[in-house]
Amino acid sequence: EGHDFTLAQGNFDGAGVTWGVIGFTLRHGELGKIVLEIQDRNPALVRQAFGGKTDELIRILRGSKAKQLAFADRISLGASKVRLAEPWRSAFRRFGEMQAVQAVQLRFADRDYFRPAVQSARRLRLRTELGLALAFDIHVQNGGVSSAAREEIKRQLTQHPADTELERRVIIANAVADHARPQFREDVRSRKLTIATGTGRVHGEVFVLRNWGLAAVPLPV
Repeated sequence: EGHDFTLAQGNFDGAGVTWGVIGFTLRHGELGKIVLEIQDRNPALVRQAFGGKTDELIRILRGSKAKQLAFADRISLGASKVRLAEPWRSAFRRFGEMQAVQAVQLRFADRDYFRPAVQSARRLRLRTELGLALAFDIHVQNGGVSSAAREEIKRQLTQHPADTELERRVIIANAVADHARPQFREDVRSRKLTIATGTGRVHGEVFVLRNWGLAAVPLPV
């Protein structure tokens, strides 16, 4: 997601606050679960990161979703609401720098995103590193393959049988993009096609995935 373990951004997309290695969000509850788990295990770490804002944060995270999103709006800056106000931005960075917090982030990412992606890759008959990476990114950015996208993939593969996994990956990438929210559709498409083909341009930057250790090589059985 480009956040590393530390970057928190504001309510630019309706998700409230987005933070951490997988883009955990306030709206979908992952951010709150991580903070509250650390609070239960070692509250001193939360206070070390958030200082005098700790009690306010814990109260917000234990409150209603409406109150959480209103809080996110308050601390999101400018018309775009991308950047968080201080001291929240720096506090989330300090929190994400902690080894114990990173371990929890990785556990959530594995359980809630990577393992479901493995199952999706099997269902979609994706058997390469790029195939699994595509499935993983679909779970991270889109919450999984929607029923509408699954039907589109099935229809496309019936009409245009794919001889190679590359062709299958491209069909899957386009189907997922076609059923994303309209304002994000082309962003999703560029990201998915870059992974599907192994190279492409996303947000003005050119990516060659083999330089990141991902290629169209078979996964271990």
